[in-house]
Amino acid sequence: MLWVTLAIAGILNVLQVAVGLSMFGPASEGEPQLIATVLAGAFFLYFLAKLLLAGTGIAFGLIALRDNTALTKALGGLTMIAGPAAAALNLLAMIDSKAWMFAAGASGTAATGLLAILLLVADNLLGATVAGSRQAPDFAKILVIRA
Repeated sequence: MLWVTLAIAGILNVLQVAVGLSMFGPASEGEPQLIATVLAGAFFLYFLAKLLLAGTGIAFGLIALRDNTALTKALGGLTMIAGPAAAALNLLAMIDSKAWMFAAGASGTAATGLLAILLLVADNLLGATVAGSRQAPDFAKILVIRA
C-alpha cells in the first residue's frame, strides 16, 4: 500500500508538470483569470502529491524505527518529524495557497528528500535486497502499535 501511495504521488507530480508545460503558455495569452485557474490547479496537484509523500514518510519512518541500525533509526525519526509538518502545511496550502505556498513547498521538499534518503540508505528496511532474495514483510503486522 505504501508503494502504491508513492506511485500515486509520482503520477500527480507528472500531471502537475504536464499542466505547466502544456497549459501555462496558452493560458497566459488569454484572460488573466484563466492563467490563475490553471496555476491554482497545478499547485493543488503539487500540494496533494506532497501531502501523500508526507504520509508515506510517516509510515516508512515508523517502520525504520524498528530497524537495527542507528542510521536507519535516525533517518526514520527525522522523516517522522518532517512528515506531519509537511502534511499539515500542504493541507493548508490546498485550502489557501497564497498564504502557505512557501512553507508548504519547503516542508514538502524536506519530507520528500528525507523519505528518498531513507529508502536509499535502508535497502533492507522493507525486506527487499538488491538481488530481491528476501521476501517483503507484512506491513499490517509491522505497523501495529502495541499498548
